[in-house]
Amino acid sequence: MSERGVFNGRRGFIIATAASAVGLGNIWRFPTEAAMHGGGTFVLIYIFIVLIFGLVMMVTEIAIGRKTRKSPIEAYTELHPKARIIGILSSWVPAIILPYYCVIGGWLIAYLCGYCVGTDMTGASYFTDFAGSYEAVAAFAVFAVFTAIVVYLGVGKGVEKFSLIFMPIFLVLLVALVIYCATLPSASDGIAYYFGFHLQDVDASTFTAALGQAFFSLSIAMGILITYGSYFNKEESIERCSISIILIDTAVAIIAGMLIIPMAYVYAPDAMTHGGAGLVFMTLPKIFAEIPAGQVVALIFFVMVLFAAITSAVSVLEAVSSTVIDSFKKDRTKAVTIVMIPTFIAGALISLGYGPLDYITIDGKNLLDLFDYVSNTLMMPIVAFLCCIFVGHIIGTKVIQEEIQYEMPFVGKYLYPLMIKWVCPILVAIIFVSSFISF
Repeated sequence: MSERGVFNGRRGFIIATAASAVGLGNIWRFPTEAAMHGGGTFVLIYIFIVLIFGLVMMVTEIAIGRKTRKSPIEAYTELHPKARIIGILSSWVPAIILPYYCVIGGWLIAYLCGYCVGTDMTGASYFTDFAGSYEAVAAFAVFAVFTAIVVYLGVGKGVEKFSLIFMPIFLVLLVALVIYCATLPSASDGIAYYFGFHLQDVDASTFTAALGQAFFSLSIAMGILITYGSYFNKEESIERCSISIILIDTAVAIIAGMLIIPMAYVYAPDAMTHGGAGLVFMTLPKIFAEIPAGQVVALIFFVMVLFAAITSAVSVLEAVSSTVIDSFKKDRTKAVTIVMIPTFIAGALISLGYGPLDYITIDGKNLLDLFDYVSNTLMMPIVAFLCCIFVGHIIGTKVIQEEIQYEMPFVGKYLYPLMIKWVCPILVAIIFVSSFISF
């Protein structure tokens, strides 16, 4: 256990776990989901879902990690030998995510450097030309190496310390950008649109979109919560810490909407219904070219988003490395090295999939889209569903409830069995079916 490390306290655990949850999805997915699905109505539905569904799933995974003091594979195996397959699937999710997340992180580094030297990135083909270049591969490597260095340093001196430094800076930059955005012409109209109740845009897809956003935003079924739970102090409240993490993640998503939607509303209305990489790397550079002090705003924005990407990438790498440490009995240095070798290979191939290897596609999807599809659309819902069935119907909820309320009261103990046995599996199934159909 000493080799794997522990968080130094409640604050470190909350900030590190929140930093893992706060990522690109908060910035480029939540605002566009809100814009498409009813504005303020979507926001209220989302808050309700994360405080019910998200909280139950989060406390469950953290409790599994803290009870066993192991990463996913060994944690599930200790609870029940036949559950090892759930741990294996759970550990593969971050392993698949890591390479393409580092590729996107490399794009952020390149754009930040581009704004530092005054490169014009507003051309229609600039992003597509760059993404498939060898410069993009180099940027990916820089991002991946930095992420590896943080994880090499360990839990306390690396993951926790890094999160405690970068997360507050990220929040300050985000708030500063929102304040600036509020001074733009007609920004108030964008805010009014964002928080307005557009009931004509609310339908069944609003609820599935909010469910999906909550699922992917909170790092559920990625092995991260189990891993971080294994480093968590026994005397701290899992329930209270989970609520704090959810509130931070949700607040960041809502505040990010106050940045993205007003700018898009005024300068690129069509962009409000198109999130993802296109929003950050194609639409926003055009907006930055039009707004006052756009060069400075762009620099701050890409620093902020880069910080969010790095903290999330660190948590993903930590989850995979912890699995290697536990399952293969390797020390941290060897484990991180073992993980990074295939990550570099896969990341380079994914990056070149936009250029020299663009002919490698399946059903029209390039390598990045394929990795994202397998990890997010297929594996994560399956892992979450199996986790619910395992806890609710195989080992029994009492095992997890006892861990959650270890020396601390568990306010939700009466609703927990119903949620984990029936409600959460149904909601996860809805996420799986809806995302599978819409992809």
